[in-house]
Amino acid sequence: MPNELIAELDAFEGHAYAIAFSPDGKRLLVGGFGGLIRVYDTNSWDEVGQHVHHEKSTNYIAFAPDNETFAVSSSDRTISIWKGAAEPTILKGHRNTVMGMSWSADGKTLVSAATDGTIRLWSPDTPDSKPTTLKPPYRITAAVEFLHGDETLISAGGGDEALVWSLDSQEVVATLPGHGQSARQMQLTQDGSAAMTQTFDGTINFWSTSDWSLTDTYDIGTKAPRSVRLSPDGSRLAVMEEKRVRVLALPSLEQTAEFPLPIKGVHLGAFTPDGNLLAVTAADGKARVWDLSG
Repeated sequence: MPNELIAELDAFEGHAYAIAFSPDGKRLLVGGFGGLIRVYDTNSWDEVGQHVHHEKSTNYIAFAPDNETFAVSSSDRTISIWKGAAEPTILKGHRNTVMGMSWSADGKTLVSAATDGTIRLWSPDTPDSKPTTLKPPYRITAAVEFLHGDETLISAGGGDEALVWSLDSQEVVATLPGHGQSARQMQLTQDGSAAMTQTFDGTINFWSTSDWSLTDTYDIGTKAPRSVRLSPDGSRLAVMEEKRVRVLALPSLEQTAEFPLPIKGVHLGAFTPDGNLLAVTAADGKARVWDLSG
């Protein structure tokens, strides 16, 4: 049935937070505030593995293009890189909480955003090498993505503007203004043709990555959602709010689903690559999965 809750995973006693599907959609990874990552099979929803390194919360999980390697960022200021049963590679250098991350198309470079006023580019195959460091004009950077053949980065966080960087010059080459106190979130469409940003008051903006012009602005009816996630095909927005999750169709903003929840702390969401499943973490330690394919 459409919009059916198909899994309710009791992942943690405390908050469940970071969440990601593998690129092939066969695994769901859920991270909590205690540093543990739980791995679930998306056919049975059984737990099939665990990964633990971090001493504090896991903030973001980013899969590499090879479908096996993934990176975990943490409030303990480190990043762990996992592949199969091997011991993790630990990347150290950030001086404060590490937030969003993104892999290059060839999987050889990982970029990370942090609350220490830096963006860092790592070569996980040579973990002892010094990362390239970019310094935004704002202290907090929450999200970062590669685009345009890995020659460009886009970042968002504190301050009114999202920033576009040339990796050749390591300079900001375009600014995306109008976000108030912070560009709270940023996400690229699957084909890289547009970037979605969220303003401080909850408005959603879409920008063309060809010339960085503002193409669409949406009022999603929530001034401060916990988070917003764009479906892979760009046709839907998942809006995580206090005590509910809403799914909105684009460009009409018609609400196609609403899922009431018994807790205020509704955190992050993730779509499967085909957009059929939506998984959401919450403060009650659970990860919930809905089937949107109907």
